[in-house]
Amino acid sequence: MAGGPRRRRAGRLPLGWLLRLRGVHLAGLRDPDRPDRQAPAAVDGGGLVRRPAAVLWDFDGTLVDSEGVWKVMEGGFAARHGFDLPADYSERTIGGTMRDTAIILKDLTGTPASLDEIAAEITDGVVRTLARPPFRWCAGAEHLVRELAAEAVPQAIVTTSRRAFIDPMLSLLPAGLFDTVVTFEDTDRHKPDPASYLLACQRLGLAATDCLVVEDSEPGMASGLAAGCQVLGVPSGPQPPPADRLTVLGTLAGLTVADLRGLCRGDA
Repeated sequence: MAGGPRRRRAGRLPLGWLLRLRGVHLAGLRDPDRPDRQAPAAVDGGGLVRRPAAVLWDFDGTLVDSEGVWKVMEGGFAARHGFDLPADYSERTIGGTMRDTAIILKDLTGTPASLDEIAAEITDGVVRTLARPPFRWCAGAEHLVRELAAEAVPQAIVTTSRRAFIDPMLSLLPAGLFDTVVTFEDTDRHKPDPASYLLACQRLGLAATDCLVVEDSEPGMASGLAAGCQVLGVPSGPQPPPADRLTVLGTLAGLTVADLRGLCRGDA
């Protein structure tokens, strides 16, 4: 089993270490669904790019409020095998792939099930739950997405989840909110590598330095920073260390597009 939903990782790597991936090349990028979009960035009256020229959203835990659902499904799996999740489970697993979670659960429970079978059982339960309407927005995300759409600011979803995982949830949303979606299948390298965010910028026809990334995990924040984007972190786990071009807030609730523009100007 390779990859899977952007969900969990074992251990915690310092953000500074992750950013050493800044120089990784982009061989293997694929865009099978649509050609590159060459729309120019929005400019102000003085001819300068009006930032953010686009907002690039992580999906799981940033747009969709999924953390509680994952915890229920994973806790249920452990309980069916006679175990409770350890106290440090969330910190050990947040921000990585489903494979990491499956390894930890297999080690914990001693189940004879394969990693693929563990991942499929948990992921199927999460999808069945989250695909029921209405869409479970994270606090503040819906307002920002709709306000950005109303102001014609391009938006992308950039996730290490597979397309089959997110499509049932995306079907709950109105068409036209997002200009492109980058999933696990679209790149050979995944967060904290910058490839997926650079591909989103390429599809939108925009410079990464003009775009804002919104993320909840350290690998995702590192990915956006390594791509050259401004990053707004809303961590669902441990607080990341300070970094240039990184702003960390406790919630998106109450934010407006004007706030995002101020953040990109350095007002925050």
